Amino acid sequence: MPDREELTVGWKAPDASMAIGGTETPAATAPEARARRLGLPRPASRLAAAVVCAVATVVPGMAQDAELEPLLSLLAMSRDIESAGAQSLQLYQIPLSYTVREPAGRSLGVKLTFPVTLGTHELTAATSVGDLAARVESATITPGLELVFRAGERWTIKPFGEVELGTATDGLSGAVFAGGVRALGRRDYGPVSFTLGTAVRYASPRSRRDLIQDYTTIELGLDGQTPLGVALGKHRLRGGGYAIVRYFPDLELPEGVLFDIGRTYEVGLSFAGSPELAILGLKLPWIGLGYRFGDLFTGYRISFSFPF
Repeated sequence: MPDREELTVGWKAPDASMAIGGTETPAATAPEARARRLGLPRPASRLAAAVVCAVATVVPGMAQDAELEPLLSLLAMSRDIESAGAQSLQLYQIPLSYTVREPAGRSLGVKLTFPVTLGTHELTAATSVGDLAARVESATITPGLELVFRAGERWTIKPFGEVELGTATDGLSGAVFAGGVRALGRRDYGPVSFTLGTAVRYASPRSRRDLIQDYTTIELGLDGQTPLGVALGKHRLRGGGYAIVRYFPDLELPEGVLFDIGRTYEVGLSFAGSPELAILGLKLPWIGLGYRFGDLFTGYRISFSFPF
């Protein structure tokens, strides 16, 4: 059983002593039993069961795409939009996860992920009947399963499936199911370390097809860091810059909407520590302070993991 745990959760797996004195170990739930049949250890199977139950409970009431939630909020305000804008401030991808198994040789690694994103969005829209404005605050958690495969010394391939769950002050509800593959490559040139990330993601907002159809996102990012020559406690700091472009090749908006979404861009500063930085026991492998722009999106984003 792997003993590496990246997140401490509020339960403890029962041990054999619980069956002594006439007290039996509680029976496994159905999701947990299925997870155990997949070969997951008891802690991981219980966490998987909790995630499944949470998804089943929350999906009918609240879910949306953290990347496009300003767009969905605008479309919920009106379908007769001639022009629009969205300024956002996001705490993006707080990296909550549980490593079930590390990749070794040809064996796949397995990770349960549930990153959290918090955001505030200032929305404006011009319609045929007048201008609209709104302030929307949102919170999104994305439970998912990620497989990790080492492709040589420099590349990591990560197929994944996930469900984005969120809530917003505008009452927007729905469910976004997504799957795809991410790839991450690293290489050093002298003191500078480069990280190249790419991803293809297919998303299906099944319960909000009145606002948006299934769509694909293609992402490409590059990060470069060099030692800063300073330390934060025992952590030797590295810093540099990054850039990410996101392309939506098949995003279709409702009839009557006169603007289009094709690409968004993100640039900023990045930092990391060796060993990894941590706050309250939460590991932060990468911190980015970025500016996002493109089409109707502008705003600032604080990221806590390189999103690949």
